[in-house]
Formats: sequence, structure tokens, C-alpha cells
Amino acid sequence: MKHLPPVKAKKLRSPDRGSSLLEGYWMNEVVVQALSEYLYETGEPEALWPEHWFVEVSTSRWIAGELIDAILDHPMDSAEDIMEELAIKMTAFHAASDGTKAERIFSIAEKCLWEWLELFREENIFS
Repeated sequence: MKHLPPVKAKKLRSPDRGSSLLEGYWMNEVVVQALSEYLYETGEPEALWPEHWFVEVSTSRWIAGELIDAILDHPMDSAEDIMEELAIKMTAFHAASDGTKAERIFSIAEKCLWEWLELFREENIFS
């Protein structure tokens, strides 16, 4: 078998922003780390908590985990796009769940996602 000379790695540039293609990966890692810290800090809900707190904490933890999974499953997509897409889905599910228990769950998930999206944008994480 013929040995080829080593290939020198070039810094890849994004055609639209002139930045490294790895910046998107870094941004995703920052978001995943922040969400992981959120999960660690909030802790598991306890069975003796009032129902409204139990549902709110468990739902916010669930949607944080779903968002982390979605970001890790799509490493080439920006965390901002993934978060916005998931927020739109939760908004649609909330609107479609008329007066059911699912309505509250999707309402909490939707609220969390839009708040986190706004927070990350204010902190210039996506820039």
C-alpha cells in the first residue's frame, strides 16, 4: 500500500460570517454546559412538594434534558436554531392541548425554552 504524505489541516471558514466552523460547536458546548449546570443546581423534585412546584420543576428539568439531547444529536446545527425549533414545537403542542393536563406541561416547557433562548441571546452566547 502506498503511503500518502501527511495532510496539513487548514482553518475552516464559514462562508457567511467569516468565522471558524468550530465556533458553532463551541457555542453548542457552552449551552449544553449551562443546561447541565441548571439540572445539577435544581435537583430532583421531591414527592412531598406541592403539586404545582413538583410539576414545574420536573417539567423544566425534562425540557432541559430534551434540549441537551437535541443539541448533542445535531452537532452541526446551532444551539440557537435547535432551541428555537423546540420552543416552536412546544408552543404548537401547548396550543393543541385544550384544557388537558398536557396543556400545563407544554406551557411550562414553552416558557422555559423562550426564556432560555432570550437569556442566551442577551448574554451573546450565540454571537
